[in-house]
Order: sequence, then C-alpha cells, then structure tokens
Amino acid sequence: MSTYAGLSIDDFLAEPDIYDAEFSPDGRYLALIMKDGNSRTLIIRDFEQEGYPITGTMKSGFIRPSSVTWANNERIVVNLLVPEKITEKSYLKRVKKDPSFSLDKYRMSHRSVAMDVNAKNQVLLFNDNYRLKMNRNLSSISNFLTKDKEHIIMPAWGSNSYDLYKVNVYTGEVALLTRGISRTYQYMTDVEGNPLYRLDYYYYRKSIIIHEFSDNEEWVEAVEVFLEDEEIEDRQYLFSLSDVNKLIYRKRNKDTGFYEIIERTSKMEDTRVIAALPNTDIHSAIIDSRTGNYLGYRTQIDRIENHYLDKDRQQTYDFIASNIPNSSFGAWASRETSKRVVIRASSTDNPGTYFIYNYQTKKLTFIGDIYNNLIPEKLATPALANYKARDGLSIRLYILLPPGYKAGKMAPMVIMPHGGPHARDYSTYDMFAQFVASLGNIVIQPNFRGSTGYGLKFEEAGYKQWGGTMQNDLTDAVNFMVEKGYVDAGRVCIVGGSYGGYAALMATVKTPDLFRCSISINGVSDLKAQIKHSRKIFDDEKGKDFIRRSMGDPDVDSDMLDVNSPYLHAKKIQTPILMIAGEFDRRVLPKQSKLMAESLEDEGKEFTFIKIKDAGHNIFEENEAARQVFQEVERFLSKYLADH
Repeated sequence: MSTYAGLSIDDFLAEPDIYDAEFSPDGRYLALIMKDGNSRTLIIRDFEQEGYPITGTMKSGFIRPSSVTWANNERIVVNLLVPEKITEKSYLKRVKKDPSFSLDKYRMSHRSVAMDVNAKNQVLLFNDNYRLKMNRNLSSISNFLTKDKEHIIMPAWGSNSYDLYKVNVYTGEVALLTRGISRTYQYMTDVEGNPLYRLDYYYYRKSIIIHEFSDNEEWVEAVEVFLEDEEIEDRQYLFSLSDVNKLIYRKRNKDTGFYEIIERTSKMEDTRVIAALPNTDIHSAIIDSRTGNYLGYRTQIDRIENHYLDKDRQQTYDFIASNIPNSSFGAWASRETSKRVVIRASSTDNPGTYFIYNYQTKKLTFIGDIYNNLIPEKLATPALANYKARDGLSIRLYILLPPGYKAGKMAPMVIMPHGGPHARDYSTYDMFAQFVASLGNIVIQPNFRGSTGYGLKFEEAGYKQWGGTMQNDLTDAVNFMVEKGYVDAGRVCIVGGSYGGYAALMATVKTPDLFRCSISINGVSDLKAQIKHSRKIFDDEKGKDFIRRSMGDPDVDSDMLDVNSPYLHAKKIQTPILMIAGEFDRRVLPKQSKLMAESLEDEGKEFTFIKIKDAGHNIFEENEAARQVFQEVERFLSKYLADH
C-alpha cells in the first residue's frame, strides 16, 4: 500500500542505493559501493585524470561489499558480507534455475579483502590462520600505522577472548599483538601499533573498565566508567587519544548533568576537562580517522555541529555547513586530508546524501542520495517549537508535517514519546516517525521532563514520575498543537516504544478522552515487576540505586506504583489499543504486554496483541520484524485516524 507521498513500506525498508564512499588519504582515488540490481558493485575512480576514469571494479551477487577503508594511498580494504552455509557455486546454480532466489535468509559473516586501486592483487585478511577465519566478524579496523604502510591493526575473536593483531594488507597474514578477555570490545594503540588501552564492557553494570598496557607488557586495570542508557550503543565512539597518547573520553558532570570531554593525565586517576560548555552537552569527540587523535568536539542541541581546535579546519567546516543548511554532516577527518574528502550529510527529512568537497576549489559536488526514493520532496517537513507545560516549564518539541500538508488545514496527529525515559529525541532522521507521517499524520516528539540533554535538574524532574508529570507533559504537548489549530482534537493517537510504549498505555488510563487510539511497542504495564526485573540485570549497587531513585521502590512506593501501572486500571480504558512485543526482548519482557492483554480481555476492552518472532527490544533491527510492525501500525492508524 502506498502512502500519501507515494512511498511504500518497501521504500522505507529498502537497502541503500549507496553503501559507502571514501577517498584515498591523498584525495586521488574515490571508492564507491552502490546497489546494482541484486548485486553490489565497488567502483574505484581516479580523480587526478580527466573524466575521472574507472581504475577498478568489483561486482558480485554472492558476496556483498558493505564499506571501504583505505589502508594507504594504493591499497584499499573492502569489508564484505559473506553468506554462511552456502557456496558460491551452489548459489550460481540456484540463481540459474530461479532468478528470484535471494540470500537474505542466510546468516552473513563479515570479512575484509585488501586490493590495489585497479581491484587487482586481492588478498583475504587473516588468510593464514584457519582458527581465526572461523570468526564471524573479521572487518573491524582498530588503527592505521602512519610509519608502516604495509600493516593495519585489527581485533578478532580468539577461542575465548577478543585479541589484537597486526595485519599485512599485501599478504593478508597476521601477527598477534596482545590478548584481551571475553568482555573486551575495543583497543587503542599508538601510531606504531603499540597497545595503549583496552576497553572491557560490562553489560549488567553498564560500565566500561579501562586497562592500561604496562611497561612489562601486562594489562593493568586503571578506571571504571559508568554509562548512561543512550551511550551504550555508541560506546565504540566515546573514547579517543590526545596527541601525546592520553586517553580522552566523554563523561557526565555529576553536578550539572551535562557531558564534558575529559583527558586522563600522567596517571589514570588524574583528569582534566578539555571541553565543556554551559547548559549544553558535548555529544562526542572528533577524532582523526588515521591516527585516532583528538581534533575537537561535537555538540547536538537539535542537530550535530562540529567544533575544531584548528581554525582552518573550522572555517572549512563552517563553509560546508553554509552550503548544506539544517543538516548534520561528517567526513573521515584527518590531518592527511588536503585535496578531496567525501561528506555524508543527513537531516530530519533526509536519511543521507553523499558529496565531494574539494579543498583547492572549495566546491561541493553531489554524488548521490543513499536512498533514491527517500528524498526531502517525498518526506515529511520538519519544524521546531517550544511549548509551556502546565507548570510553566519550557519543553522542546520536534514536529513532522506530512507530505502535502496545507497550512491552516487541521490534520490527524500522532504523538511519539521517546524511550528511556532518560534519553531524548533530536532533530535527526527517524525512519519510523517519517513512515507514520507519510500516512498523512502530523507527528510530534516532545523532550518531556526527565529527558537528558537539558541538565541534571531537568532530568531529575522526571524521577518517579512515570504516569505523573512526565505523562502530563505529553498531554500538554497535544493540547498545544490543538490550540494552535494544527490538529483535529478528535483524531489523535499516541505511539511509543519501551518507556514510550508505557506512556501510550498510561495515556488511555489517565486521559481516555484525549486519544482515539494507542500503540504500545515493547511497553511496560506493571511498574513493580519492571523495577524488580531491571534491578536483577544490574550486578552493582550503583545501578540498583538509580532504578530506585528514578522509578521507585516496590516497598516504599507501593501505592504510587500501583496507581501508575496500566494493567491495574483496564476498567477505565475506552481507547482501542494495539500492543506489539518482541519475542526475545530482555529489557522489557514480553509478559508485560501479555499481562496488559489479559487485563483488557477480562474487562472486555478493544485491543490487539501481536508478538513478533525473532525480535528483541530494538524491534526495528531486523528487516522482517520491522516490516511486520509497519504493516500492523499502518492498518491500525488507517482504521482509527481516518477522517470519518
């Protein structure tokens, strides 16, 4: 079924048309991976020759190039997805019999192959170690060696540990540098490949233990860094090095609640702040793509903005920003780069576009859109607003106006509270929000109190406010849009995942007349049970204490938790509800949705409960799970938000 913009679910879930693009360090050769029918093609072009002739290509329907990295100016590393449990010979036979045969159902392994700029002299990395070749992931590059053009540094799983290797990009052979443990996920080395730091991630503690490589070549535990929820998936990018190989990472100021960049000085327990802003989070450090060294920092108030230490680099960034307005963009920033660089830009109404920036001519040249069909002309138009909650608190609101929206005409609306709840939304591309908007709905996403990014006081204002003032902030956001004349008050739905799923259920209890429908994805219905479950997955008192402070204590706060647990109030509910739960969700167990469904059934209420097979908490990670969710959401919203 097509949306108002002529887009379909297939368009939103399609494979990219461009997977990656990268210039060699000297800016001469551009490597580009593109979709080519059922295959993917790597193309290498020489930008020092007239017409930018193709120097080499690599195309296959069996293996799938996914990203590219330049080891040096003449040798490229291509990361591949290789299907397991089927040979290329068998694949070609099946395709010959059935041209529609797909490899999508096969599990893929990650591999890396190095080649020359003409795509010749290809070698598989780790090709001399049979045991290592059993790894499913041999594509991560830890560091480049500025004084050694033949090697790169790569981690790989040994029998029981995540180890570090020096890899020859001309022969594919490897040499062990050091061993980690099963919890190791990242290493840092100097420009000569000497190990400096090892990072071990402890899921249940939500922490990273940093080890320092000692003079006797042993790993010594130095410090433990605790993570916020929104940092966990980004942990690969939280750490970098100074020019003198001191560890740099983002840490939250315990007094203000805003993130800063700190540097570990002569001893690991000593730190100094190297980047901090009043009333603004530091989003992340900017690191040199070749050396891993610190170049500056990023902020993200609404969208990402870069702040460089080097004035010339900042001027270049500002010039590019003026030519790609309202976008976040990035490049493989490196001090080696002086001719050309690939820029990848994205925005709320654009999942991504590639450009070339020429340092000599100061020109920006369009390469292509990452998704040819998902372009701003077909997507919802973004807007920003601040509204006042009933107690006067100012709250940031992100708005999507559906394709074809006409000013002055009221439209149906979906409010989408974010998960967490101690996380936040940004002015960035959100596939699910854009899909919901493409159905003809205004979509709003408020950073209600309790959200991060606005300081400790704002976040703590949401503690123990599940169903309380955090819920009121959502109600006030809806009323704001109604009062401004954008929205038909009788056609509003609430849709959310995780905490947002809880809020969608609680809205039907607390404000039954405000919403025509409600969709809860992996939502909480029993606060006491969720608190007990959340506390079980922490193996330290710090995590357990945070749950007590932010959600409540089942013994001390029993009455408050019961009042705000939707499953206990099914009798009050008059709103049709769609509940979706991932079968393997370990953060919010599926029985939370099942319990709600049983309560609704006992009271004879209108609801639908769907369990998605092979899906976890992030239900959109798997394409087929995402497709099923999109289909169910489309049917449900079309039924209840249609103009009757």
